[in-house]
Amino acid sequence: MRTLAALLAFVVAIPGSWAGFVAKGARVGAFGVAQGQAFPLDKVEKMPVLGGGDGGEQLKLGGHVTVLVFWASWCPYCKKQLAALSELKAKFGPRGVEFVGINKEENRLNAKAAAMHLPFPSVYDEQERFSSELGVNAIPVTVVLDKQGKLVRHSVGYVAETEALLSSLFERLL
Repeated sequence: MRTLAALLAFVVAIPGSWAGFVAKGARVGAFGVAQGQAFPLDKVEKMPVLGGGDGGEQLKLGGHVTVLVFWASWCPYCKKQLAALSELKAKFGPRGVEFVGINKEENRLNAKAAAMHLPFPSVYDEQERFSSELGVNAIPVTVVLDKQGKLVRHSVGYVAETEALLSSLFERLL
């Protein structure tokens, strides 16, 4: 399963391009979350918090521009995307942008150990239930929500220009 997921992540991760960011009207999985529609943040809030960030026990999301990233510690492109998002957290976190990781690790202990090093909280997607509901089949997947919790954009794979492109998007949303 890991080999297939890594291969899919490699195929869809096109470094140096913005091709991974899905344009207006695109759909995200079975929820039918299209641009401008509400994202199911309540399901993310109910997931167990692994660590990272301030180490809080429960998430309360909404009311802020929010970035969600689906990831696993064994994924090399996830590590690059998490590094880019960590830089963005330092720049935009104080301005009210929230960042949350959604870990798709098979082993919860590995997930918890990896999440402890993140500057933002990460939750555990038990048996990848939430990911499956959304149709998240490759990682990393980065989702940007507006202050009302509505989908603005999502990307599949690592994008080398993540920082510049998301910085521009955040400036418009704040």
